Amino acid sequence: MPRGMRLPLILTLVCNFLVYNGSRLFTAGRVHYNLSVRPDAGIPFVPWTVAIYLGCYLFWIVNYVLGCRQETEEAFCFLGADLFAKLVCLVCFLAVPTTVLRPAVEGSTIWHRLMRLVYRLDAADNLFPSIHCLTSWLCFIAVRKNAAVPGWYKCFSLVFALMVCVSTLTTKQHVLIDVLSGTALAEAGYFFVKRSGFAKTYERIMSRAVRDERRNLMHETRNKYRNRRMMTGLDTKKIRIWTAAGIVLAAAIVIRLCVNQKFDSVEALQDYMKGFGVFAPLALTLFQIIQVVVPVLPGLFGCAAGALMFGWWGGFLCSYIGISAGSLIAYCLGRKYGTDIILTMFSRKQYEKWSRKIKKSRSYDVLLFVSTLLPLFPDDFLCYFSGLIEMKGRKFVWIILLGKPWCILAYCAAFGLIK
Repeated sequence: MPRGMRLPLILTLVCNFLVYNGSRLFTAGRVHYNLSVRPDAGIPFVPWTVAIYLGCYLFWIVNYVLGCRQETEEAFCFLGADLFAKLVCLVCFLAVPTTVLRPAVEGSTIWHRLMRLVYRLDAADNLFPSIHCLTSWLCFIAVRKNAAVPGWYKCFSLVFALMVCVSTLTTKQHVLIDVLSGTALAEAGYFFVKRSGFAKTYERIMSRAVRDERRNLMHETRNKYRNRRMMTGLDTKKIRIWTAAGIVLAAAIVIRLCVNQKFDSVEALQDYMKGFGVFAPLALTLFQIIQVVVPVLPGLFGCAAGALMFGWWGGFLCSYIGISAGSLIAYCLGRKYGTDIILTMFSRKQYEKWSRKIKKSRSYDVLLFVSTLLPLFPDDFLCYFSGLIEMKGRKFVWIILLGKPWCILAYCAAFGLIK
Protein backbone atom coordinates (compact mmCIF):
# COMPACT_ATOMS: atom_id res chain seq x y z
CA MET A 1 0.00 0.00 0.00
CA PRO A 2 1.37 3.48 -0.81
CA ARG A 3 2.84 5.12 2.28
CA GLY A 4 0.87 8.28 1.59
CA MET A 5 -2.41 6.38 2.10
CA ARG A 6 -1.58 4.90 5.48
CA LEU A 7 -2.57 7.93 7.55
CA PRO A 8 -5.94 8.44 5.78
CA LEU A 9 -6.69 4.73 6.23
CA ILE A 10 -5.87 4.92 9.94
CA LEU A 11 -8.09 8.00 10.22
CA THR A 12 -10.89 5.99 8.59
CA LEU A 13 -10.55 3.24 11.21
CA VAL A 14 -10.47 5.73 14.09
CA CYS A 15 -13.51 7.56 12.73
CA ASN A 16 -15.46 4.30 12.46
CA PHE A 17 -14.64 3.38 16.06
CA LEU A 18 -15.55 6.82 17.44
CA VAL A 19 -18.82 7.04 15.51
CA TYR A 20 -20.05 3.57 16.46
CA ASN A 21 -18.89 3.50 20.09
CA GLY A 22 -18.57 7.16 20.99
CA SER A 23 -22.16 8.02 20.09
CA ARG A 24 -23.34 5.63 22.81
CA LEU A 25 -22.03 8.06 25.43
CA PHE A 26 -24.70 10.56 24.33
CA THR A 27 -27.60 8.18 23.66
CA ALA A 28 -27.40 6.09 26.83
CA GLY A 29 -30.65 6.41 28.77
CA ARG A 30 -32.59 7.90 25.86
CA VAL A 31 -35.59 6.31 24.18
CA HIS A 32 -34.53 3.95 21.38
CA TYR A 33 -36.89 3.30 18.47
CA ASN A 34 -37.60 0.01 16.72
CA LEU A 35 -37.83 0.69 12.97
CA SER A 36 -38.95 -2.80 11.97
CA VAL A 37 -41.83 -3.16 9.53
CA ARG A 38 -44.17 -6.04 8.74
CA PRO A 39 -41.85 -7.79 6.21
CA ASP A 40 -39.13 -8.00 8.90
CA ALA A 41 -41.28 -10.43 10.85
CA GLY A 42 -41.21 -12.84 7.90
CA ILE A 43 -37.41 -12.98 7.72
CA PRO A 44 -36.20 -16.18 9.43
CA PHE A 45 -33.48 -16.35 12.06
CA VAL A 46 -30.60 -18.36 10.53
CA PRO A 47 -27.74 -18.79 13.04
CA TRP A 48 -25.15 -20.16 10.58
CA THR A 49 -25.16 -16.87 8.67
CA VAL A 50 -23.19 -15.42 11.58
CA ALA A 51 -20.18 -16.88 9.72
CA ILE A 52 -20.82 -14.35 6.93
CA TYR A 53 -21.61 -11.59 9.41
CA LEU A 54 -18.25 -12.05 11.18
CA GLY A 55 -16.26 -13.14 8.13
CA CYS A 56 -16.83 -9.79 6.48
CA TYR A 57 -14.12 -8.23 8.66
CA LEU A 58 -11.45 -9.96 6.56
CA PHE A 59 -13.32 -8.84 3.42
CA TRP A 60 -13.18 -5.25 4.68
CA ILE A 61 -9.44 -5.38 5.31
CA VAL A 62 -8.62 -6.73 1.86
CA ASN A 63 -10.89 -4.36 -0.07
CA TYR A 64 -9.94 -1.26 1.88
CA VAL A 65 -6.28 -1.96 1.13
CA LEU A 66 -7.18 -2.48 -2.54
CA GLY A 67 -9.14 0.77 -2.47
CA CYS A 68 -6.08 2.62 -1.18
CA ARG A 69 -3.87 1.11 -3.90
CA GLN A 70 -5.80 2.85 -6.68
CA GLU A 71 -4.82 6.10 -8.32
CA THR A 72 -4.58 8.81 -5.66
CA GLU A 73 -7.68 10.72 -6.80
CA GLU A 74 -9.91 7.64 -6.86
CA ALA A 75 -8.49 6.38 -3.55
CA PHE A 76 -9.38 9.66 -1.84
CA CYS A 77 -12.86 9.52 -3.40
CA PHE A 78 -13.30 6.11 -1.80
CA LEU A 79 -11.93 7.12 1.62
CA GLY A 80 -13.72 10.47 1.44
CA ALA A 81 -17.01 8.67 0.81
CA ASP A 82 -16.34 6.51 3.87
CA LEU A 83 -15.58 9.55 6.04
CA PHE A 84 -18.64 11.48 4.81
CA ALA A 85 -20.94 8.49 5.26
CA LYS A 86 -19.68 7.81 8.79
CA LEU A 87 -20.35 11.43 9.75
CA VAL A 88 -23.91 11.05 8.44
CA CYS A 89 -24.19 7.87 10.53
CA LEU A 90 -23.12 9.84 13.60
CA VAL A 91 -25.89 12.38 13.02
CA CYS A 92 -28.46 9.58 12.61
CA PHE A 93 -27.25 7.71 15.70
CA LEU A 94 -27.57 10.86 17.81
CA ALA A 95 -30.84 12.10 16.29
CA VAL A 96 -32.71 8.78 16.08
CA PRO A 97 -31.36 6.15 18.53
CA THR A 98 -32.57 2.75 17.38
CA THR A 99 -32.82 -0.77 18.69
CA VAL A 100 -34.12 -4.16 17.56
CA LEU A 101 -35.81 -7.12 19.22
CA ARG A 102 -33.52 -10.14 19.25
CA PRO A 103 -34.69 -13.75 19.44
CA ALA A 104 -33.76 -16.10 22.25
CA VAL A 105 -30.82 -18.26 21.13
CA GLU A 106 -31.18 -21.67 22.75
CA GLY A 107 -29.26 -24.06 20.48
CA SER A 108 -25.94 -25.67 21.34
CA THR A 109 -24.23 -25.69 17.92
CA ILE A 110 -21.18 -23.54 17.25
CA TRP A 111 -23.39 -21.13 15.28
CA HIS A 112 -25.75 -20.67 18.22
CA ARG A 113 -22.79 -20.09 20.52
CA LEU A 114 -21.35 -17.51 18.15
CA MET A 115 -24.71 -15.76 17.99
CA ARG A 116 -24.89 -15.60 21.79
CA LEU A 117 -21.37 -14.17 21.84
CA VAL A 118 -22.27 -11.53 19.25
CA TYR A 119 -25.39 -10.56 21.18
CA ARG A 120 -23.38 -10.39 24.39
CA LEU A 121 -20.61 -8.19 22.99
CA ASP A 122 -22.59 -5.99 20.61
CA ALA A 123 -25.43 -3.96 22.08
CA ALA A 124 -28.64 -3.68 20.02
CA ASP A 125 -28.25 -0.01 19.18
CA ASN A 126 -26.70 2.29 16.54
CA LEU A 127 -28.53 0.38 13.83
CA PHE A 128 -29.85 3.04 11.42
CA PRO A 129 -28.14 3.12 9.00
CA SER A 130 -26.30 -0.20 9.14
CA ILE A 131 -22.52 0.37 9.27
CA HIS A 132 -22.08 -3.31 8.42
CA CYS A 133 -23.95 -2.88 5.13
CA LEU A 134 -22.47 0.56 4.49
CA THR A 135 -18.88 -0.67 4.85
CA SER A 136 -19.48 -3.84 2.83
CA TRP A 137 -20.98 -1.87 -0.06
CA LEU A 138 -18.08 0.59 0.08
CA CYS A 139 -15.81 -2.45 -0.30
CA PHE A 140 -17.54 -3.17 -3.61
CA ILE A 141 -17.22 0.49 -4.63
CA ALA A 142 -13.50 0.28 -3.82
CA VAL A 143 -12.86 -2.33 -6.52
CA ARG A 144 -15.53 -1.92 -9.18
CA LYS A 145 -13.59 0.74 -11.13
CA ASN A 146 -10.13 -0.52 -10.19
CA ALA A 147 -8.43 -1.76 -13.39
CA ALA A 148 -5.84 -3.67 -11.37
CA VAL A 149 -8.51 -5.90 -9.78
CA PRO A 150 -9.58 -8.93 -11.87
CA GLY A 151 -13.19 -9.20 -12.96
CA TRP A 152 -13.91 -12.34 -10.96
CA TYR A 153 -12.95 -10.58 -7.72
CA LYS A 154 -15.20 -7.63 -8.57
CA CYS A 155 -18.09 -10.09 -9.01
CA PHE A 156 -17.16 -11.80 -5.75
CA SER A 157 -17.12 -8.44 -3.93
CA LEU A 158 -20.60 -7.62 -5.21
CA VAL A 159 -22.00 -11.03 -4.24
CA PHE A 160 -20.32 -11.04 -0.82
CA ALA A 161 -21.49 -7.50 -0.05
CA LEU A 162 -25.06 -8.62 -0.79
CA MET A 163 -24.55 -11.72 1.37
CA VAL A 164 -23.40 -9.52 4.26
CA CYS A 165 -26.53 -7.39 3.88
CA VAL A 166 -28.70 -10.52 4.02
CA SER A 167 -26.76 -11.88 7.02
CA THR A 168 -27.51 -8.73 9.05
CA LEU A 169 -31.20 -9.58 8.62
CA THR A 170 -30.99 -13.34 9.22
CA THR A 171 -28.90 -12.84 12.38
CA LYS A 172 -31.49 -10.29 13.55
CA GLN A 173 -28.84 -7.62 13.98
CA HIS A 174 -30.69 -5.19 11.69
CA VAL A 175 -34.02 -4.59 10.01
CA LEU A 176 -34.79 -3.82 6.37
CA ILE A 177 -34.65 -0.04 6.66
CA ASP A 178 -31.18 -0.27 8.25
CA VAL A 179 -29.87 -2.35 5.35
CA LEU A 180 -31.42 -0.22 2.61
CA SER A 181 -30.25 3.03 4.18
CA GLY A 182 -26.73 1.68 4.69
CA THR A 183 -26.24 0.65 1.05
CA ALA A 184 -27.94 3.81 -0.23
CA LEU A 185 -25.72 5.98 1.97
CA ALA A 186 -22.60 4.30 0.53
CA GLU A 187 -23.65 5.16 -3.02
CA ALA A 188 -24.86 8.65 -2.07
CA GLY A 189 -21.65 9.38 -0.17
CA TYR A 190 -19.49 8.31 -3.10
CA PHE A 191 -21.59 10.36 -5.53
CA PHE A 192 -21.43 13.45 -3.31
CA VAL A 193 -17.68 13.21 -2.75
CA LYS A 194 -17.04 12.63 -6.45
CA ARG A 195 -19.14 15.55 -7.66
CA SER A 196 -18.62 18.12 -4.88
CA GLY A 197 -14.83 18.18 -4.81
CA PHE A 198 -14.80 16.91 -1.23
CA ALA A 199 -12.20 14.30 -2.20
CA LYS A 200 -9.76 16.93 -3.44
CA THR A 201 -10.24 18.94 -0.25
CA TYR A 202 -9.66 15.83 1.81
CA GLU A 203 -6.51 15.08 -0.21
CA ARG A 204 -5.16 18.59 0.36
CA ILE A 205 -5.77 18.30 4.10
CA MET A 206 -3.87 15.04 4.17
CA SER A 207 -1.07 16.24 1.88
CA ARG A 208 0.98 17.83 4.64
CA ALA A 209 0.81 14.67 6.71
CA VAL A 210 1.77 12.66 3.62
CA ARG A 211 4.83 14.88 3.09
CA ASP A 212 5.77 14.37 6.73
CA GLU A 213 5.55 10.61 6.21
CA ARG A 214 7.90 10.84 3.25
CA ARG A 215 10.37 12.89 5.28
CA ASN A 216 10.20 10.32 8.04
CA LEU A 217 10.97 7.63 5.48
CA MET A 218 14.16 9.47 4.51
CA HIS A 219 15.20 9.59 8.16
CA GLU A 220 14.47 5.92 8.86
CA THR A 221 17.65 4.63 7.24
CA ARG A 222 19.72 7.34 8.93
CA ASN A 223 18.35 6.46 12.36
CA LYS A 224 18.47 2.68 11.93
CA TYR A 225 21.69 2.01 13.79
CA ARG A 226 20.95 4.67 16.40
CA ASN A 227 17.70 2.85 17.17
CA ARG A 228 19.64 -0.36 17.63
CA ARG A 229 21.94 1.33 20.14
CA MET A 230 18.91 2.71 21.99
CA MET A 231 17.41 -0.78 22.23
CA THR A 232 20.68 -2.12 23.61
CA GLY A 233 20.65 0.54 26.31
CA LEU A 234 17.23 -0.43 27.68
CA ASP A 235 17.16 -1.86 31.18
CA THR A 236 15.57 -5.32 31.01
CA LYS A 237 14.83 -5.40 34.72
CA LYS A 238 12.98 -2.09 34.64
CA ILE A 239 10.80 -3.23 31.75
CA ARG A 240 9.86 -6.42 33.56
CA ILE A 241 9.35 -4.67 36.91
CA TRP A 242 7.02 -2.02 35.46
CA THR A 243 5.07 -4.57 33.47
CA ALA A 244 4.74 -6.87 36.49
CA ALA A 245 3.66 -3.92 38.64
CA GLY A 246 0.96 -3.03 36.13
CA ILE A 247 -0.32 -6.61 36.09
CA VAL A 248 -0.36 -6.78 39.90
CA LEU A 249 -2.23 -3.46 40.07
CA ALA A 250 -4.82 -4.68 37.54
CA ALA A 251 -5.22 -7.94 39.48
CA ALA A 252 -5.70 -6.01 42.72
CA ILE A 253 -8.42 -3.88 41.12
CA VAL A 254 -10.22 -6.97 39.83
CA ILE A 255 -10.00 -8.68 43.24
CA ARG A 256 -11.32 -5.57 44.95
CA LEU A 257 -14.24 -5.43 42.53
CA CYS A 258 -14.95 -9.09 43.17
CA VAL A 259 -14.97 -8.49 46.93
CA ASN A 260 -17.22 -5.44 46.63
CA GLN A 261 -19.63 -7.16 44.28
CA LYS A 262 -19.58 -10.38 46.36
CA PHE A 263 -19.65 -12.70 43.39
CA ASP A 264 -20.93 -16.08 44.48
CA SER A 265 -20.65 -17.79 41.08
CA VAL A 266 -18.95 -17.56 37.72
CA GLU A 267 -22.30 -16.62 36.17
CA ALA A 268 -22.52 -13.59 38.46
CA LEU A 269 -19.03 -12.50 37.38
CA GLN A 270 -19.94 -12.91 33.71
CA ASP A 271 -23.15 -10.92 34.14
CA TYR A 272 -21.14 -8.16 35.79
CA MET A 273 -18.60 -8.11 32.94
CA LYS A 274 -21.41 -7.67 30.40
CA GLY A 275 -21.96 -4.22 31.85
CA PHE A 276 -18.64 -3.07 30.42
CA GLY A 277 -19.72 -3.91 26.86
CA VAL A 278 -16.99 -4.32 24.28
CA PHE A 279 -14.30 -2.71 26.46
CA ALA A 280 -13.87 -5.76 28.71
CA PRO A 281 -12.93 -8.22 25.90
CA LEU A 282 -10.77 -5.53 24.32
CA ALA A 283 -8.88 -5.15 27.61
CA LEU A 284 -8.29 -8.91 27.80
CA THR A 285 -7.11 -8.97 24.16
CA LEU A 286 -4.70 -6.11 24.87
CA PHE A 287 -3.40 -7.91 27.98
CA GLN A 288 -2.66 -11.02 25.92
CA ILE A 289 -0.80 -8.94 23.35
CA ILE A 290 1.34 -7.31 26.04
CA GLN A 291 2.18 -10.55 27.83
CA VAL A 292 3.66 -11.93 24.59
CA VAL A 293 5.63 -8.80 23.67
CA VAL A 294 6.87 -8.33 27.26
CA PRO A 295 7.08 -11.93 28.54
CA VAL A 296 6.50 -11.60 32.27
CA LEU A 297 3.63 -14.06 32.77
CA PRO A 298 2.61 -17.10 30.70
CA GLY A 299 -0.51 -16.77 28.59
CA LEU A 300 -2.16 -19.37 30.81
CA PHE A 301 -3.22 -16.64 33.26
CA GLY A 302 -4.95 -14.60 30.56
CA CYS A 303 -6.72 -17.70 29.22
CA ALA A 304 -7.96 -18.56 32.71
CA ALA A 305 -9.21 -15.02 33.32
CA GLY A 306 -10.93 -14.92 29.92
CA ALA A 307 -12.70 -18.25 30.42
CA LEU A 308 -14.00 -17.14 33.82
CA MET A 309 -15.12 -13.68 32.66
CA PHE A 310 -16.56 -14.45 29.22
CA GLY A 311 -17.04 -18.21 29.14
CA TRP A 312 -14.72 -20.63 27.39
CA TRP A 313 -15.63 -19.53 23.87
CA GLY A 314 -15.42 -15.78 24.47
CA GLY A 315 -12.19 -16.21 26.42
CA PHE A 316 -10.75 -18.33 23.63
CA LEU A 317 -11.49 -15.74 20.93
CA CYS A 318 -9.96 -12.87 22.93
CA SER A 319 -6.88 -14.90 23.88
CA TYR A 320 -6.35 -16.34 20.40
CA ILE A 321 -6.57 -12.92 18.74
CA GLY A 322 -4.40 -11.25 21.38
CA ILE A 323 -1.68 -13.92 21.53
CA SER A 324 -1.52 -14.20 17.73
CA ALA A 325 -1.24 -10.41 17.36
CA GLY A 326 1.41 -10.27 20.09
CA SER A 327 3.38 -13.04 18.38
CA LEU A 328 3.36 -11.11 15.11
CA ILE A 329 4.52 -7.94 16.91
CA ALA A 330 7.34 -9.89 18.58
CA TYR A 331 8.36 -11.28 15.17
CA CYS A 332 8.45 -7.78 13.65
CA LEU A 333 10.47 -6.41 16.58
CA GLY A 334 12.94 -9.26 16.29
CA ARG A 335 13.25 -8.64 12.55
CA LYS A 336 13.82 -4.89 13.01
CA TYR A 337 16.10 -4.80 16.08
CA GLY A 338 17.75 -8.22 15.90
CA THR A 339 19.79 -9.61 18.78
CA ASP A 340 19.59 -6.34 20.72
CA ILE A 341 15.90 -6.61 21.58
CA ILE A 342 16.13 -10.37 22.28
CA LEU A 343 18.86 -9.72 24.87
CA THR A 344 16.68 -6.92 26.24
CA MET A 345 13.63 -9.13 26.73
CA PHE A 346 15.44 -12.38 27.66
CA SER A 347 18.58 -13.31 29.54
CA ARG A 348 21.77 -14.07 27.64
CA LYS A 349 21.82 -17.50 29.24
CA GLN A 350 18.37 -18.30 27.81
CA TYR A 351 19.38 -16.89 24.43
CA GLU A 352 22.52 -19.04 24.24
CA LYS A 353 20.67 -22.13 25.53
CA TRP A 354 17.97 -21.99 22.88
CA SER A 355 20.39 -20.95 20.16
CA ARG A 356 22.25 -24.22 20.73
CA LYS A 357 19.02 -26.23 20.68
CA ILE A 358 17.86 -24.54 17.50
CA LYS A 359 21.18 -25.26 15.78
CA LYS A 360 20.81 -28.95 16.68
CA SER A 361 17.22 -29.19 15.48
CA ARG A 362 16.73 -30.57 11.97
CA SER A 363 13.86 -28.27 11.10
CA TYR A 364 13.26 -24.92 12.78
CA ASP A 365 9.80 -24.73 11.20
CA VAL A 366 8.79 -27.96 12.95
CA LEU A 367 10.28 -26.75 16.24
CA LEU A 368 8.32 -23.50 16.07
CA PHE A 369 5.08 -25.29 15.20
CA VAL A 370 5.51 -27.80 18.06
CA SER A 371 6.26 -24.95 20.48
CA THR A 372 2.94 -23.32 19.62
CA LEU A 373 1.12 -26.60 20.26
CA LEU A 374 2.65 -27.54 23.62
CA PRO A 375 1.87 -25.74 26.89
CA LEU A 376 4.54 -23.86 28.89
CA PHE A 377 6.92 -23.85 25.91
CA PRO A 378 9.06 -20.68 25.33
CA ASP A 379 7.26 -19.79 22.11
CA ASP A 380 7.46 -16.07 22.97
CA PHE A 381 11.24 -16.31 22.63
CA LEU A 382 10.92 -18.21 19.37
CA CYS A 383 8.65 -15.49 17.95
CA TYR A 384 11.44 -12.95 18.48
CA PHE A 385 14.02 -15.45 17.21
CA SER A 386 11.98 -16.09 14.04
CA GLY A 387 12.28 -12.41 13.20
CA LEU A 388 16.00 -12.49 13.98
CA ILE A 389 16.70 -15.26 11.45
CA GLU A 390 14.41 -13.46 8.95
CA MET A 391 11.96 -16.33 8.59
CA LYS A 392 9.46 -15.58 5.84
CA GLY A 393 6.57 -13.58 7.26
CA ARG A 394 3.88 -15.56 5.44
CA LYS A 395 5.22 -18.86 6.79
CA PHE A 396 5.43 -17.46 10.33
CA VAL A 397 1.84 -16.18 10.21
CA TRP A 398 0.52 -19.55 9.01
CA ILE A 399 2.41 -21.44 11.75
CA ILE A 400 1.02 -19.11 14.42
CA LEU A 401 -2.56 -19.18 13.11
CA LEU A 402 -2.62 -22.97 12.76
CA GLY A 403 -0.61 -23.90 15.84
CA LYS A 404 -1.73 -21.42 18.49
CA PRO A 405 -5.46 -22.16 18.89
CA TRP A 406 -5.22 -25.73 20.24
CA CYS A 407 -3.35 -25.06 23.47
CA ILE A 408 -5.37 -21.89 24.08
CA LEU A 409 -8.59 -23.81 23.43
CA ALA A 410 -7.55 -26.50 25.94
CA TYR A 411 -6.80 -23.90 28.63
CA CYS A 412 -10.09 -22.04 28.08
CA ALA A 413 -12.15 -25.25 27.94
CA ALA A 414 -10.58 -26.47 31.20
CA PHE A 415 -11.14 -23.21 33.10
CA GLY A 416 -14.57 -22.82 31.50
CA LEU A 417 -15.72 -25.88 33.48
CA ILE A 418 -15.42 -23.90 36.73
CA LYS A 419 -18.85 -22.94 37.99
